[in-house]
Parts: sequence; C-alpha cells; structure tokens
Amino acid sequence: RGRALLLTLPQELSPRRAHSDAAPRVGVGSRLLLEDERVAIWEFRLAPGEACAYHTHTRPYAFVNLEASLTQALAPDGGAVGEPAYQEEGQVTFVAHDQLSSHGVRNVGEQTFVQFVVEFK
Repeated sequence: RGRALLLTLPQELSPRRAHSDAAPRVGVGSRLLLEDERVAIWEFRLAPGEACAYHTHTRPYAFVNLEASLTQALAPDGGAVGEPAYQEEGQVTFVAHDQLSSHGVRNVGEQTFVQFVVEFK
C-alpha cells in the first residue's frame, strides 16, 4: 500500500526569514532525497541496534515517522541520554530554530526505524 505525505510550510518560514544558509552543511539523514533553494529532504533509516553519528541541526526542520520504533538519544561519546522514546508511525514533529540541538540516535527497537526529515532553509 502506498503512502503520501503533504507538507504545508508555515508562512513564517518564507525564504527571507528562514535560518541562514551560512551555517555549515551537515548530514542529518541517511540519504539526501531532494534539495532546492527552500528545503532539503532526507530519508533517515536505522536498522535495529544501528546508530547514527552525533550531529548538530543548524536549520529548522520537521520529521515524519514512516515506521514505529523505539529510539535512544545519544551523547557525543555514544552514551544514552534520558530514557528511550517511542516513535509512533505517522507522528509529525516540527523543530523551530530556538529548539535546535545536537544528538546521536540509536534504534533500540525491534524493527527498522524510518523517517523523513525536511530541513527548511
């Protein structure tokens, strides 16, 4: 069964008010799917037990979980930060400029975790 995702950008994310592109580019997903002057769309995929590198988000972004799983936030040394978080299928979360952070992520669930990450320029 196919899935569709429609994302409507809030008016306050117009190019003239978005976060500056002067920040260094970081990979916030497993694979860059599309990039243009307004957005970068990443697929983020972690097999059970797999972790991504510690990274810093430099742009406001939204993510949508395509599969449910259990994830653990990681510190720079790979140690756990807080408790594991349940990632619900279909959950959509927006992270504003003043909420940007650095973290790693480990899939501590039993199935592959998949989400799309949309960075706003």
